[in-house]
Amino acid sequence: MTSAQADSSPNPRSIAERIRELAAEGSPVVVAALAQAIPAGRGVRLVPAVTVQPELVDWAWANRIPVGMLSLLVGEGGLGKSLLGCYLAAGFSRGTIPGNFEGQPVDVAIASSEDHRAAVIVPRLIAHGADLTRVHFVEQVDEEGVASDIDIDGSVDRIEAALSAQQVRFLFIDTVVSHVPSEHDSHKEQHVRRVLAPLARMAERCELAVLGTMHLNRRENRNVLTRIMGSGGFGNLARSVLVVGLDPQEAPDSAIRLLAHGKCNVGRMAPTLRLRVDTAEANAGGRVYTEARVRLLGEVPGVYAADILSAEDAGQEERSARQEAAEFLQAELAEGARPAKELIREAGQCGISEKTLRRAQKELGVTASREGVPGQRGGGRWVWSLGGQNDLHARVSDTGTLIEPEYKSDSEGPSGGHVNQELCPVGHGPTRNRPTQHGDRAWCDSCNGWVEPQPSMLEAIQALPLGEPS
Repeated sequence: MTSAQADSSPNPRSIAERIRELAAEGSPVVVAALAQAIPAGRGVRLVPAVTVQPELVDWAWANRIPVGMLSLLVGEGGLGKSLLGCYLAAGFSRGTIPGNFEGQPVDVAIASSEDHRAAVIVPRLIAHGADLTRVHFVEQVDEEGVASDIDIDGSVDRIEAALSAQQVRFLFIDTVVSHVPSEHDSHKEQHVRRVLAPLARMAERCELAVLGTMHLNRRENRNVLTRIMGSGGFGNLARSVLVVGLDPQEAPDSAIRLLAHGKCNVGRMAPTLRLRVDTAEANAGGRVYTEARVRLLGEVPGVYAADILSAEDAGQEERSARQEAAEFLQAELAEGARPAKELIREAGQCGISEKTLRRAQKELGVTASREGVPGQRGGGRWVWSLGGQNDLHARVSDTGTLIEPEYKSDSEGPSGGHVNQELCPVGHGPTRNRPTQHGDRAWCDSCNGWVEPQPSMLEAIQALPLGEPS
């Protein structure tokens, strides 16, 4: 840069002084124009707060789902999160949801990996009276025209272009985790923030209300943010979190649900709502469907999200804690061995106790080995690793269900194998040998898993180096 160019460049200090003078005189238009004169380019700059025009928060659903931000709808499986999303999508398409869109039907988009479009989602939309011309399913298409679920990490620009072209104002993502690429660990906050931050910025640019669903974990407390499955980053990034669950005053098999506000960073917490899941007939293409439908019954004073979580802990059938721990281990060990201490610490941050993690370790056949330090006796650390792809350990299916170990024949199943003299390391008694592709291994029926057996007392005595009697 020449000295003449340098002299002609705006001086940030003089601009800032002039901004303060004009602000004191009440000249916001001139102030904003001067702010644009601050040199741009790669680097760091200060944006005067006086140049930022304050805005009121717009609400897609009054005091519950803000426009231009990310919100979450969390709860146990099977209680109606997806159904409630269809209720909202239908209502926005007709302009009947209280809020800034009331009386102004808007286009909505649904990204769902949970339910079948033709058999479940569209009949539900019809049952709720949706204007189907305003409802769109969002998907990504490869070079060969094959459609798949959207990737909210690598496809945000293309998603934004598609939604903006149709002027979509409400996006329902069911579930958020299922649209996060597998290379990102949903139990790590940095990974979650890296994926969700661009989605939140897209919502702001497009004036779009984004609502995503999440499941709950089994952690026994009443804090909504720590009960959301995976990393705390999901709840931390969301500006509003709604919780759907059972009514503590109703039977566990009741059709009554409660919808409570668990978090709101941009306004007051909305009152808890009572709703009923019933059925309605929907006529489409000459066929009559009987489909589930949500009906709001009114507000419930004095009941909060913590009360719903307590009811879930008391009576709702939940996923096994070991299934959650097994999923955690599979995700963390997918790329290779990890130090045991790190795994135990990170599992604790996700609400998984060390006892539960170790039980899942046995059921998955996770191996523990000692990495020593050369020349240092007693040094090193314990690391855990998954068995090979062809190993016959227990594992977890895509739905999170524990699958029993496989054997080469029925005779070598759970009741097979001969009893050893060797003992289970925790003292349950004799183990039994079972053949696998990697040779015989010891199985403890009480532990319900593979173990490293310990020698029996008789074997230990026989192994002692006894001399000849004198």
